[in-house]
Amino acid sequence: MTYTLVFKRYAPFKSFGGGFHGDGRSSADLAASARTWGFVQFSLSGVTKWFARSSPTWHTVAPGTRSTQTPSISVRTGSSGGSELTFTAHTAGSNPMVPGAPDIDTYVDIRFRPGNIDGCVRGDGFPNFEAFLVPGDYAGDTCPATFLTLSHWATPHGPLDGPARRLFGSHSGQFLTAFHKSFTF
Repeated sequence: MTYTLVFKRYAPFKSFGGGFHGDGRSSADLAASARTWGFVQFSLSGVTKWFARSSPTWHTVAPGTRSTQTPSISVRTGSSGGSELTFTAHTAGSNPMVPGAPDIDTYVDIRFRPGNIDGCVRGDGFPNFEAFLVPGDYAGDTCPATFLTLSHWATPHGPLDGPARRLFGSHSGQFLTAFHKSFTF
């Protein structure tokens, strides 16, 4: 069976970074907007497809001017086949309206076995993080009837100091959260 890992970084504030539109929510929501989205489609035999996207960004001073960036995504596979699959997915994306803005870096280390998924999340300390497991090939265009929330992590940093102080550098060694879920679809 094929599954899709969806992981997102979202700004929980109505605005952040001096007036940029945020996502205005504080809980995990597969269908809601986010600053970066990563999608990794996989089965026990390996990772088959990956891609990234983002929701539009605008500033309160110029709400009619919207910009959408395309974050980068990379996947490094560890073991595949047999009884488990391991991989690391990394997304990086910055505010397209601020030249030279630092990336939001997110690293998700996955260990998948039939009926079980474990993960470790690393990266920047801002903004919030959420992850979901969706059965089948999922591209994010509709909200599926069945999915599993894997993790939700809330940044302890505010709407001004978070983007100004927590995004510079990749923070690939900075632990954010971990999860373990058993499931049946």
